[in-house]
Amino acid sequence: MPGAMWKMLSRRELLGFALAPLPVVGPVTLVFGIILLPLPPDSLAALQAASEVVFWSYVATVVFGLPIHLLLRSKQQTSLRAYLGLAVVAAIAVLSGLALVSDGLFSDWAKDNPFAFTMWSRAGVVLSLIFVAVACLCASVFWAVAVRRSQT
Repeated sequence: MPGAMWKMLSRRELLGFALAPLPVVGPVTLVFGIILLPLPPDSLAALQAASEVVFWSYVATVVFGLPIHLLLRSKQQTSLRAYLGLAVVAAIAVLSGLALVSDGLFSDWAKDNPFAFTMWSRAGVVLSLIFVAVACLCASVFWAVAVRRSQT
């Protein structure tokens, strides 16, 4: 059945899904390239972390972006505002899930450690805001490639 779903999408939509994670993939690749450039070749194992970020950004694009796009397309909503709104909702849902899981699993540890990272710490809030901003950037890239009507 997944093959039928991809046949429902136009070439522009498929290209949009391919390019949407670029706000994640580009900076991650650049940062890891700069970090690994002066290191010996055996340190290339560190690329695993970068490849995982790239992989999960594409998974998120399919798991969250595809249903959002299909929903908005079925409702004939083509505005950037609609895509950004649902990107924010999806990002907040993911962050809420992470907060609940991390609070449940690590609450005793974080309570005893003043340097513990939690979703409610300053760093957690800042990273959450960055996560929402990147989700909006990815939605904007997709919208610009796949949805926006040409202005000619």
